[in-house]
Amino acid sequence: MEVREARAGYVVTATPQVPEGYQQTEVGVIPEDWDVVTIADVADKITVGFVGSMAHLFMDNGIPLLRGQNVLQNKLDLTEMRFISAETHKRWKKSALQAGDVVMVRVGYPGTSCVISEELGDANAASLVVVRPARKKLSAQYFSLVINSDFGRRQIESYLVGGAQQVLNTKTAAIFKLPLPAKAEQEAIAEALSDADAFIESLERLLAKKRHLKQGAMQELLTGKRRLPGFSGEWEVKRLGELGSTFGGLTGKTKNDFGHGTARYITFMNIMTNVVIDCGTFESVDVKPVESQNRAAKGDLFFNGSSETPEEVGMCAVLMQEVQDVFLNSFCFGFRFRDGAPADGPYLAYYFRSREGRELLKSLAQGATRYNLSKMALLKVSFPLPSRPEQTAIATILSDMDAELAALEAKLAKARSLKQGMMQELLTGRIRLVQPASNVMPFPEKAQPTPANAGSHNKQINEAVIIGVLSKHFGTENYPLPRKRRVKLTYLLHRYTEGKAEGYLKKAAGPYDPGTKYKGPETIALKNGYVREHHNGSYPGFVASDKIVQAENYFEKWYGSDALAWLEQFKYKKTDELELLTTVDMAMVDLAAECRTINLLSVKAVIAGHPEWVPKLSREIFSDANIERAISVCKDLFG
Repeated sequence: MEVREARAGYVVTATPQVPEGYQQTEVGVIPEDWDVVTIADVADKITVGFVGSMAHLFMDNGIPLLRGQNVLQNKLDLTEMRFISAETHKRWKKSALQAGDVVMVRVGYPGTSCVISEELGDANAASLVVVRPARKKLSAQYFSLVINSDFGRRQIESYLVGGAQQVLNTKTAAIFKLPLPAKAEQEAIAEALSDADAFIESLERLLAKKRHLKQGAMQELLTGKRRLPGFSGEWEVKRLGELGSTFGGLTGKTKNDFGHGTARYITFMNIMTNVVIDCGTFESVDVKPVESQNRAAKGDLFFNGSSETPEEVGMCAVLMQEVQDVFLNSFCFGFRFRDGAPADGPYLAYYFRSREGRELLKSLAQGATRYNLSKMALLKVSFPLPSRPEQTAIATILSDMDAELAALEAKLAKARSLKQGMMQELLTGRIRLVQPASNVMPFPEKAQPTPANAGSHNKQINEAVIIGVLSKHFGTENYPLPRKRRVKLTYLLHRYTEGKAEGYLKKAAGPYDPGTKYKGPETIALKNGYVREHHNGSYPGFVASDKIVQAENYFEKWYGSDALAWLEQFKYKKTDELELLTTVDMAMVDLAAECRTINLLSVKAVIAGHPEWVPKLSREIFSDANIERAISVCKDLFG
């Protein structure tokens, strides 16, 4: 989709002027080829869902009945669906929904809107405003986007009626004014913003998955259910008091001492929300030189001493930077390790935030309306503790997973911000997705390089050709090319020729593309005579067949001769070695995409973060030395 930006043409004068090609309207400055209409002008129907007593009509299954809680911005939430009978649905025919209808929340979050999809099938509405757009005039998706935009929310709020519980009704919905481009441009805007929503939702799902994986890793690593490679032996049971002693926060302070002064202090929320103290959020406090106050030091642990719930008592954080004149808030206390204590601060911070750690500290909470944690009781708690090196290794993996989560959270926040900016620009016509008849200056287009495998062939045919060529050059009658080995060679080929290998999943045997087996390439290679199946008595695989020359010609045309020559370096590598290289490379690609440091521990953290990859770390081929060697090889291969 080509994006074009309208020419600004602003002239700086005492009185702001409307840019050339634009018009001032009651909804703001919009392109001169856009109209301003009310919903009534472009809707075939505006009605309201059933209003009244209905709980007695609900059934376990039947026709879906949408209510306000089911309608979110631009999407439906069907987790708390109610159902009615077909008879009731027929009786409520006025509010029967069709695909393409826009439903709007009346009460609670008035105006929140989404489009009814075909997948929902027959459905009805309860206490929702239902708008059926005139399809030749108004895109339902565009309309929903406008209603849910900041501009739409402000306009809806100005129309609401009622007192404490404000309501959107059909009359106020009918007079809603919206900027209206041509139908094709409405659809282009809706498509662009839907793509942005899809990207945001994919990041949200990925973030949820990563959080779940981290919780699983904490549960296994912090309890010894899973041991990292190179570590063995029993864990010792230690009391916290054996490792160090507690100290208090600031004392004798009033509110007048805070917000100024040269000293800084660690806030309550800094401890509650972080495993590692955020040194960028210290706040000012006035501490006189003559005062006897406890200063914070690198390596200290901090606990909140009270909370409204027992589940949140004793949340732990660790200070990992050298600081000066930094103190602790009055509502928390610190713990300082004795010299030579066999304990790692980050490990214990993670432990006390784990399921086991939370249950342990929850059992110490005392109180009724507010719960407190005794320092003396905390010092008596016992817990299993691995060796110091194993603690550090575990904490490093969890820290890398936290860094990965933080990078994803930042990426998600940026995506949401960009989408908001896109909405503002697209829904006001400052950026145009369709060439208008008026004077619009397009962005200059950059020339794009032609990829090596450009052509009219599709991916399935492309992969079939690769299967054929690899089977000839890496398979023989005595040693046919098995799928496990071939997939890794294909991965390396794509990384070399295209800089990326798309469609590969993190499976037990390493990167795996299920599409080659289940979406046609193997079948195409067999049908076209590029390969034939052969069993050497030990295992099955592919060898070249009678039409292999045709595949080689295609390969030469698309990839050139140097690609196959480059692959020859792997001809005599064991399959385990190829698994090591491709697995490590895939982990490195993930780390690079998130701007994270690539080293032994970060690569192992990626491997440990995927359930099907975890067993690799117990195999000799994935020893620390071999992973470090593979990192070096991959850097040489792919830069």
